[in-house]
Amino acid sequence: MEEPTAVAGKAKGREIEKLQTEYREIEEKIDHMYEDKLAGAITESFWKGMYEKYQNRHSKILEQMEEHRQAGGNYLESANRILELAQKAYSLYVEQDSFEKRKLLDLLLSNSILRDGEIISELRKPFNILADGAEEEERQAAQNMGFEARNKIWLLR
Repeated sequence: MEEPTAVAGKAKGREIEKLQTEYREIEEKIDHMYEDKLAGAITESFWKGMYEKYQNRHSKILEQMEEHRQAGGNYLESANRILELAQKAYSLYVEQDSFEKRKLLDLLLSNSILRDGEIISELRKPFNILADGAEEEERQAAQNMGFEARNKIWLLR
């Protein structure tokens, strides 16, 4: 099984490649459009409008590529911290004073209401995704689905 950092690195690399491909395609479109402008096949106003549109997309692609390059291990580090918090939430809650308990609940929950003496709330992202995945995995385990089949649900999340 591959290391999580290797998987994250490959995914990041694929995303950067996809952005580079789109960047090159836009450059080609600009070149062809410029040739059409010189040949008189398109108007000056059409050229300016499309050129501006393509240049804006170029800029956004460059920003996205830079974000991916700068992100480095931050994705994996954040994911690890979220998983660790999800695993330890109960024990952390039990050990804390009321102020810290409130902070933890604010981090994990949203839309909390008191109805008939019962607290009803929703988990915040990404904790709701983890809870839904765990619930689905339990359902599949009860149906005696194999380990690999059960774990495929996590790839979709």
